[in-house]
Amino acid sequence: MKRSTLNGMKSAWFVRSVLLSSAWLVGCGSGLPEEGTRVGVDPAAQTESRPAASGVADADQTTLAAAEKPAVEEPSPVDPGVSTNGILKQDVVIRAEADLKILAGISILDGSLTISESLLAEIEALDHLVEIRGDLTIEKNLKLGKLSLNALVKVMGELKIEANPALGSLHLSGLLEVGGNLSITGCPLLPAIDIEALARVSGNVDISGNVGLGHIALEALAEVGGNLTINGNQGLVSVALKALLKIHGSLAVGENGALIGISLDALVEIGGDVNIAGNHGLINFQLPILLSIHGSLSIRNNNGLHEIQLPGLIEVAANVRIEANVNLEILGLDRLVHIPGDLVVHNCFHLRSVLMHALHTIEGIVDVLVPCVNGNLGVNVLGFHFGLDLHLGC
Repeated sequence: MKRSTLNGMKSAWFVRSVLLSSAWLVGCGSGLPEEGTRVGVDPAAQTESRPAASGVADADQTTLAAAEKPAVEEPSPVDPGVSTNGILKQDVVIRAEADLKILAGISILDGSLTISESLLAEIEALDHLVEIRGDLTIEKNLKLGKLSLNALVKVMGELKIEANPALGSLHLSGLLEVGGNLSITGCPLLPAIDIEALARVSGNVDISGNVGLGHIALEALAEVGGNLTINGNQGLVSVALKALLKIHGSLAVGENGALIGISLDALVEIGGDVNIAGNHGLINFQLPILLSIHGSLSIRNNNGLHEIQLPGLIEVAANVRIEANVNLEILGLDRLVHIPGDLVVHNCFHLRSVLMHALHTIEGIVDVLVPCVNGNLGVNVLGFHFGLDLHLGC
């Protein structure tokens, strides 16, 4: 090979090397290579060949990477049972004032609320609570004197107010519906039960053992899905259930010694028995438009009772027993046609008028003991179409 050709090849190799080295330097962002850096060598390979850098450099790289990432806002901590629209999804038990805080701002409790065995004197902090989707139980609170839940519209389960010996004030003015039983018992200082908006109770209604209770007013209540029991309220004077149309179960009013009047003016149907007993202050018992009793009718031991009037009653599904109403004067069952059970009238010593003009069939025992009035048998107004063995009291 000629020398001139060899020199040309060397020159071309040199130029190529310089160009590659310059390009690498530009890519590194520096005009000069770092100390110990070999020109023309892959930086990644060179890094591998060098000893590991100190932890300070790694920390700097981490800090830089973190700074380059966009900030992400962390969610604020939220109670898992609370949604943003004021619903608490859990059962709640209140035993002290501090426990009420969990219901702050809550309008719907998707669970049950129990206020039990506390020393609270009053509960007014729950006036924002509109709906309880479980039970509401208020029991055994020795010092509880005032209960106010005026915003409460619906309890889907049972409402039980029981054994609160100091309770003297009950406010449930907004309550429209109870999906289970309604029970108010063992509250001796409670003077009145006035739940004026309540329209429906799907279960039983039991108002019993409230010795100081004077008045019951459930004037919007139209339907009771179970039994209606008013019992052992010794101071009870009046019961107003003027809108009540139907009781799906039984009606029992008993041992209310001071009771003078019961207003059930709209009642049409009773799905079980009727038992009126031991109400010694009761003067008149009238169900003016009642048509059907799908059980027995028993009215007994009401010492002050003078008059029984059920003028619209057509059907009784079992027995009729009128007993030991010692001052009873008038018994009016004037549209009753058929008694599939027994007819018993006993120990009504002042009975002078028995109005049963439509009655023509009694399938059970007939046991009627009535007095003579001015020599005439009061029971003669009965329109029986068959022989009747009467036990006369004259």
